[in-house]
Amino acid sequence: MLLAALLACPVCIPAQEPADDERFSSLATYAMSFPAGYTRRYVSMPSFVGAGWEGMWSFRGNTAVGFGFSMHDFFRESRMTMDFPWGAATGDQARDLLVASLAAQGRWYTGDVGHRRAFFGLGAGGLFVHQSYQLAFNPLIRESALHPAIAPEAGFAVPVTHGVDVVGILRYTISRPAGDYVGGGPRRFPFATFSIGFAER
Repeated sequence: MLLAALLACPVCIPAQEPADDERFSSLATYAMSFPAGYTRRYVSMPSFVGAGWEGMWSFRGNTAVGFGFSMHDFFRESRMTMDFPWGAATGDQARDLLVASLAAQGRWYTGDVGHRRAFFGLGAGGLFVHQSYQLAFNPLIRESALHPAIAPEAGFAVPVTHGVDVVGILRYTISRPAGDYVGGGPRRFPFATFSIGFAER
């Protein structure tokens, strides 16, 4: 009798929730970053040295919340002229920009766990930026600061086997000006990142 009642009333059956072992996902990524704004003025070359990790929990419906950490290193050697408050200098230059980010994240997915799906999200947190600059044999100049930052993103997740997805993310990081960097005064360091990796549920 009970079985017949359930079959006759499918809407009475609650929607299936993700299994406990699918509520959390761990994502490790390789990151390629492309400078924008003042970041591009300081180091115009893309960064191919980057990595990240994220932990996300299913929240409500097709949403998830969590946090992520990433590191990116922009580097360039060249012969250029650099303007300082006291004048300009020309010579062989080495420029390095190490950026580390830590952010809380939220995402909305277009489909269910275990299926091919796109997502859109936003991260909010901070950047630690370490800038170094050396001109010829002059002393190495180092500056660093913390910056509040946000990072809108879009991406995709494609299952490859049970409990494992390939994930790609395109993200644009925007920071507030802070610090006292090479050339004088606060700076902001925007950049775009494409990350790809494997998420395990």
